[in-house]
Amino acid sequence: MSVHFAPGKASRVLLTLVAMSLASCGGGDGDATDPGPAAPAGAFVAGLWSITETSKTSSDPLCQPLSSSLAYISQSGDNLTLMFGISSIDPTAGADGGVLTGTIAAGAVSLAGSHPDNPFANDGTITLNPVSATVAESCDSLTGSASFSRTQTMPSALSCTGTIQFSGTRTVGSGCAGTIANAAVAEQGAAHNSAATVQAIALSSAISGSMPISDETTSAAYDWYSLVIPVTTPVTMSLTGTAGQDVDLFLRASDGVTLIAISASPTSNESLSQSLAAGTYYMVVVPFDVTAASNYTLVVQ
Repeated sequence: MSVHFAPGKASRVLLTLVAMSLASCGGGDGDATDPGPAAPAGAFVAGLWSITETSKTSSDPLCQPLSSSLAYISQSGDNLTLMFGISSIDPTAGADGGVLTGTIAAGAVSLAGSHPDNPFANDGTITLNPVSATVAESCDSLTGSASFSRTQTMPSALSCTGTIQFSGTRTVGSGCAGTIANAAVAEQGAAHNSAATVQAIALSSAISGSMPISDETTSAAYDWYSLVIPVTTPVTMSLTGTAGQDVDLFLRASDGVTLIAISASPTSNESLSQSLAAGTYYMVVVPFDVTAASNYTLVVQ
C-alpha cells in the first residue's frame, strides 16, 4: 500500500492526481503544457498515470513545494474514478483511501474528491475541487489545474488553500480505444473463499459483492475472484466499499499463494494497476476490519 494520491483519469483524473501529489500543498511556477487537440468522445483513459505538478500557489509557503505522483484511474462509460495512494517508488502498491470522482467528455475531465493528508494517521485531509484537465488526442497525456485545500494537525497545525497546474502521462494502458462499458457481475451465492472455490470473472467487469462482519483472521469471509489473461495486458483493479469499513485487495499468482501486489489502506477504497503476462490470476477481497455487514464494488478492466 502506498500513500500518494493523484488525479487518475486520463485527463481530469490526472489533474486530480497531480493535485494529490501536491498533497504537500503547493506553490511553484510554470504552466502546464498545452496537450494539443483534445481526445475524441468516448475516449478510454483508464490505467496508471504519472502526474507532475508544473506550478503551484498557496496561502502558506509550507504548502508550496512541487511534487510528482502516480494515480490509478478506472472508467465506466464517461464516468471516472481516480484513486490516490499509488507509490512512485513502488508502483505495485495500492491506494491509501483517497478517491476523486467525475466525468470525461470529448477529452475534458472534471473531478472532485479528497484524500488523507497522511493515510496512516487521522491527522488531516486534502480536498481537490474542482479538478479540470484536457486529455490529448492520443489519450496518453494531459494537462490541467486544480483548486485545493489542506488541513493538517500533525506534526503541527497547518491550513492552506491554493491552485495547481499539472501535466500527466499514462504509463500503464494506452490509446483511446478500449472497453469502456464494464459488465455488471453479481457475486455468486456459494462461498468462494479459496482458490478451489473461486468465482471466475472476465476483464471489463464490475462485481457487486458483500462482506459480513469479520476481520482478517476470518478467512472464510474472504472473496476470491479469478481472471485469465490471454496475452500481456495492462489491468486496473479498483475496490470501492462501504464508508467506515476496512477491506483490502490482494492480487495473487496462478498458484494462489504468491502475492503479486496488495492495496491495504485503512479504508474501504483500494486499487491496483499491473501489466499482467498471460496466465491466471486471483483477486482476493479481504475484510481487515468489517464491523457491520457491508457492500462493495470491484471493477476489473
